[in-house]
Amino acid sequence: MPHKPLVLSDIWRTCNKIRAAIFRGGINLWDYYSPLDPQRNSLISESKFVSVLTGPLKGPVGLSDQEIAELADYFRVHDGRIFYTQFCQVIHDSASSSYRHSSPGFSVPDFVKNPPLVTGLEWEDPLHVNPLSVSEERRLQLLMTKIAALVNLRRLVLRPYFQDYELVAKNVGTATISHFARVLSFLGILVSEEDFHLLLKKFLKDSYTVNYVAFIAAIDDIVKYLDHNLLLDLGGDILMQYPSRAISAELPKLPRPEIGHVHASDVFGLQSIFHPSLDRPVEKENLQEVIRRIQRHVFTNRIRVGQFFQDFDPMNCGRITVSQFRRGLDRVGINAIDRLYLSEAEIDMIVQVYRDPNDSSRMCWRTFEDDIDQVFTIKELEKIPDFQLVTPPQEVMQLLRKGAQSWENVETDLKDLCERALERLKQKISKRRILLRPQFQDYDPYVKE
Repeated sequence: MPHKPLVLSDIWRTCNKIRAAIFRGGINLWDYYSPLDPQRNSLISESKFVSVLTGPLKGPVGLSDQEIAELADYFRVHDGRIFYTQFCQVIHDSASSSYRHSSPGFSVPDFVKNPPLVTGLEWEDPLHVNPLSVSEERRLQLLMTKIAALVNLRRLVLRPYFQDYELVAKNVGTATISHFARVLSFLGILVSEEDFHLLLKKFLKDSYTVNYVAFIAAIDDIVKYLDHNLLLDLGGDILMQYPSRAISAELPKLPRPEIGHVHASDVFGLQSIFHPSLDRPVEKENLQEVIRRIQRHVFTNRIRVGQFFQDFDPMNCGRITVSQFRRGLDRVGINAIDRLYLSEAEIDMIVQVYRDPNDSSRMCWRTFEDDIDQVFTIKELEKIPDFQLVTPPQEVMQLLRKGAQSWENVETDLKDLCERALERLKQKISKRRILLRPQFQDYDPYVKE
């Protein structure tokens, strides 16, 4: 929606509101603004000007943020400061620019020279509405847009429903709060309680009636705006953007495409506080590397994989359940806590690959055994006498430890530093005649004597 321009009638209405407040409370604006101007040049900064209206005078006067901003814009001079003496003279209707101290009756307007505080001209405007803060105006505009879309979609005519009450109650352009709520409910315009109070705050008149003429005019203006900017389809429907049945002014969440694609550590960088959410996730290895790690594990420990699964297959059909397959891996020593560490995601990958295509609840353990035993030999080797078998395969034994980096790919400076450290360690061990093996042996329960 377009931004609301500064209107002189709004400034005059705000000044009348301040006059009424200082009349009721006997307030003298000079007492608040004079101490803020020690140089007495009639100008103060905008922050000082606003601090008085939002601080000690917030309760007695009760101006909204929008009204304060409009006052500051109106009384601002070319250098950005506020001409507060002119503001005080307008409020107190004083022709003198001198600083005056409080005196009995000073804040009481002169009813002979001044016009009435409430002339009645404000309410002669049928489209008069109450000012709101910037955040409330934004919320109200979103709410009114949703209501306007619903009214345009259903081709509703709102005015006759309110005019029927006006003929009975003899009101002019107003309806009671209860009748306004009944009309909205009858037409199927269901708003939440919080948003209904926001509508009342904007269109309330005389504290107990609603200016339905201004409400209908605002709806018509929004419909024209949507139609002029081609925001309505051929059926006049934009309601699909708001699928909820009850209309509410809750702002939609901003799109966050980085969620799930950018890790938190990339956003915050290096932190002095360690938290699991800032740790980078462990990269999952591909299936070929996982199989090679299992092959090296069984070759080093001389394990025959088949004997750990055969007990679960009394019919020797080559298929067992998923839970039995996982228990077999545990017995081989392939899990998250045993000798060969595999993450749960890598174990799930193995289960997914060797699952029976005809029965998803069964595992082809024979196929898994044949793939792992290739580190020892290959099946039907007698049929290919010219084949030169190398056991174990070089790609299995040269496989780097998990998380390790190839020494050839390490930077030269880091490699030289490591070699110098090892050389110093060798010299120190040689001079002191230290045996390193007993120092580490107690921490390795699987050491071979």
